[in-house]
Parts: sequence; C-alpha cells; structure tokens
Amino acid sequence: MCIIFALGSVILFWSSVITVRPEAVITKWEQNKEEVNQALAITMIARLEQSIAINPLDANSHLLLARYYEALTNSEPNTETNQYTEFAEQSYIIAIKHQPSWDYAWAKLANFYSNQQSLNKINLMHALSKAMLLGPYERESQKVIIPLLFKHWSLIASNKQAKTQATKIIKHTLRYYPHSSLTLSSAKKHQQLTELAPLLTKQWQKNRLNKYLREAAND
Repeated sequence: MCIIFALGSVILFWSSVITVRPEAVITKWEQNKEEVNQALAITMIARLEQSIAINPLDANSHLLLARYYEALTNSEPNTETNQYTEFAEQSYIIAIKHQPSWDYAWAKLANFYSNQQSLNKINLMHALSKAMLLGPYERESQKVIIPLLFKHWSLIASNKQAKTQATKIIKHTLRYYPHSSLTLSSAKKHQQLTELAPLLTKQWQKNRLNKYLREAAND
C-alpha cells in the first residue's frame, strides 16, 4: 500500500510540474497584454493535455487549458475561432466542476462571457455572482472582478443582491493599493465615476476622481 501511495504521489507531482511553464507563459501574456504566439500556445496546450491525462481531476490544468483556448480565440481571426471559443467554455466549466468553490475560476469564466461578441447576460451574471460570493476579498479574483463590475454596472445595479455585494467589494478594494487605483481607472474607463464617488473616503482618491472628471469634461 505504501508503494502504491508513493507512486500515486509521484504521478500527481509530475502532473503538477508539467503545468508550471504553461502557467507562467499564459500569465505573462495576460498581464502584459502581449500578442499570442499561436505556435507556442498549441505546444502549451499539448503539455496541459498530457497533465490532464495523468490527473484528469486537477482543476488548475483545465483552467489553464481554458485560458489558452480563450487566448487563441482572441488572437487574429481564423477559421478555428468558434471551435476555440467552445473549447474554452467547456474547459472553464470542467475546472469549476472539479473545484466548485474556486472563486478565481468563476471570475475567469465571467470575464470570458464578458468578452463574447454576443453577450449572454444570464451566464455572465451567474458566473460573476458566484465569483463575488466565493471570493469577494481575494486579491487575484479582484483583479478580474473589479473591471467587470464597472463594465456591467447597469446590469449589476438591476439586481439588488448583486449590487450590494459589488458595493462591498468596491469598498474593500478602495482600502488597499494597487486595487484602489484599479478601481478608479476601471470606473473611468467604463464611465461610472459618478457611481464610485460616494464610496471614496481617502483624499487622494477624491483628487484622482476630480482629475478624471475634468478630463472627461474636456473630451
């Protein structure tokens, strides 16, 4: 039994090791908004599929796979775009199936739905609500959630429960830098500065808000 357990541990460890480089590559592309290297993406997908073959229950491998398919979907249009979109959605859903309480996975799925040309409001709000509920104060999830809150504020504001939760998250992010800066810039980008104004408590934030308002008035 000890030998079997040890062998199983080694296999799971190797499955995790395989995902290290794919995760580093896709994170770098996403953070720096770099152009997707399609050939490298295909290579990384093959590595992730190898990891999944070893450990099909690993939610992170499926999530990484979804991020790569989404990256390919958003790269220059080609005949496979629709197929990549379907693969991305399926992989996000599988990742969540294996780890239903993973707020970051829900946040990434909400972001995926937000970026679709044909917006499915029901799917978007379901994923976003789950992300807000499961990880309202998680830093990595907040990076994804905050821009979505302002981008879809009119949709969120129509749901009392969602608006209450969104407001709690915004108040929390305003306490800490750099998320407070992200909150302000996201509100500016999506023209929701007046909605944000009553929630500001720090003078530098109010000064930044007034600066953004002056810039908007001069545009």
